[in-house]
Amino acid sequence: MQVEVGSFGGVGYGVKATADIEMGERVMRIPEKLMMTSETAKTSQLGPLIARDRMLQVMPNVALALHLLNERYNPKSFWKPYIDILPATFSLPLWFDRSQLELLTGSPCLSDSLQHVRSVGKLYSHLHKLLRAHGDTSIYLYSVGFYYDDFVWAVSAVMSRQNEIPHERDETQSKLALIPLWDMCNHWPGSISTDFDAELRTCDCFSPSAVRTGKELRIFYGARSNAELFLHQGFVYPPNTGDTLRIKLGLSSGEDSVTKSMKSRLLTKLDIPLSGVFHVLAAEDPFTPQLKAFVRVFTAKSEDLQRYGA
Repeated sequence: MQVEVGSFGGVGYGVKATADIEMGERVMRIPEKLMMTSETAKTSQLGPLIARDRMLQVMPNVALALHLLNERYNPKSFWKPYIDILPATFSLPLWFDRSQLELLTGSPCLSDSLQHVRSVGKLYSHLHKLLRAHGDTSIYLYSVGFYYDDFVWAVSAVMSRQNEIPHERDETQSKLALIPLWDMCNHWPGSISTDFDAELRTCDCFSPSAVRTGKELRIFYGARSNAELFLHQGFVYPPNTGDTLRIKLGLSSGEDSVTKSMKSRLLTKLDIPLSGVFHVLAAEDPFTPQLKAFVRVFTAKSEDLQRYGA
């Protein structure tokens, strides 16, 4: 393997080349047996707990976060070397104080960030009660203690690092995985250069560019808006060509019933929601056809609506 974990100034930790790497060269092959997954959670100490709780069954990301935290408390964990190099803190909105959240005023990210905080609080309350009711003192989460700040850490680690891999029993199904070393790679725009070998059960990463010894190897996380990167990875990339702005629009509740009914019929005919999230793109033409059509209907007069057959 021609890479190792390294520190890169203001970026923090990343993956460093220990030898010259050519573009397209395979630089990592991570076996599934080294990964922490939503399936290893079920075969761990937490298996009986997951089996008795519907929420943990339908939210594998939460089960994986709980699994990660339980292994963090286990001094003899198989994954201890991996867990020990995970960040102690994250730049996600979950970690923001009130003054930092207030800086998001006017951004759609504010409501999403607050929703994340509320959701994690509810999850913690539910899981705290579940662990107490379960009463298995052999579980590290029970014997050491289940603390909110530690749960936020585990949720943040999973949120910023989780990836889907094909299930071994059915390749049409997937499971969540934390992939050691590979998930230390930082983001760089380009194209996907990682694949999962379903036969060998390995995560194979190929270098998207030539990298010289001592330099950082970066990979493309996928097409995501800056809002998505901010909420789930804790950073933004200003020249992001795949960026979008989410705006919430809906028909006015103060409009007279006849006009509103005409607009509703026309939007339904056009297969456009009466209210919802629309996207403004970082492109030469930033407005999607759906957004343009909604705005035309939203601002139309009664006579225009009649002419359009509403």
